[in-house]
Amino acid sequence: MGYLYTNLRYTSVFQMFAFDYVQIKRNKWSTIQSFKNSFQVTDKLFNEFIEYAEKELDFKAESEGIKQSEKLIRRTIKAEIARQLWEEQGFYSIINDFDIEVEKCIEVMK
Repeated sequence: MGYLYTNLRYTSVFQMFAFDYVQIKRNKWSTIQSFKNSFQVTDKLFNEFIEYAEKELDFKAESEGIKQSEKLIRRTIKAEIARQLWEEQGFYSIINDFDIEVEKCIEVMK
């Protein structure tokens, strides 16, 4: 796990960014599944998040830290936006897709 990601998770920057993002898009997706299938954290949105985090937390992200943490940051942005739209069910429906233990449990239950 990247050092940058760990530092960001100990703040509320993901939640603040997601809250601001959904304010004008709240009705864009009717279901969690439609969101999961259609929403992507684009490079533009990713870069907006990094700029937002730098401004809110008053720091400059190093390119190596961004590179190491990019996948985790993208997943968390998507999950936090889903949380803003569907609360905890939205968050976990996204984040659990990347959880190896959850995947294994589902496999065993089948």
